[in-house]
Amino acid sequence: MKKILKWATKHLIILLIGSIMYALSFQFDFLSFSGIYFYDGIVRLAIVVLLLTGVMWCIRKSFSMDYKDVALAICLCALVNMLWLSLCVVSLDRSLSVFMLCYMQENEKTNPSGMTEEELDEIFNSIFVNEYGMLERRFDEQLVSGNIFLNDGRYELSERGEFIVRVFKTVGKMYNVDDR
Repeated sequence: MKKILKWATKHLIILLIGSIMYALSFQFDFLSFSGIYFYDGIVRLAIVVLLLTGVMWCIRKSFSMDYKDVALAICLCALVNMLWLSLCVVSLDRSLSVFMLCYMQENEKTNPSGMTEEELDEIFNSIFVNEYGMLERRFDEQLVSGNIFLNDGRYELSERGEFIVRVFKTVGKMYNVDDR
């Protein structure tokens, strides 16, 4: 039991170090390659994984780890951080729900009795869509991703975009997601 606990502790420490490195990577603008948060997050994770692999390979004997332990620790770090990026961090970047909750909290003093649906709708359009340019950001993401292209001033789905739509619809049906 002690052996298993020691082994698990090593892997958790490496996961913690890798996760801290990953979180810190978002503080360095020079690691932003595409300007698309999700893609940049994947690049940052790849860089952290490479750095962590190099460090772990150098110190593996000191920690009584073989190549399988190094590989497992790196995979664990990559998977946990990719899951975190996908489920939480990217949601913060693009979520209307998060925007509305934060806006309401920041404006509680000026609106102590809450806000009507009409007021929230106006805030959504004036700030989220117009001021923050969320539609333009999504168009730019899809252009860079190759899911759409611009043809005579009009956006069209590419073959890749059509494939992505089919995948999303299939996954939506599999998990009974509201198709609106």
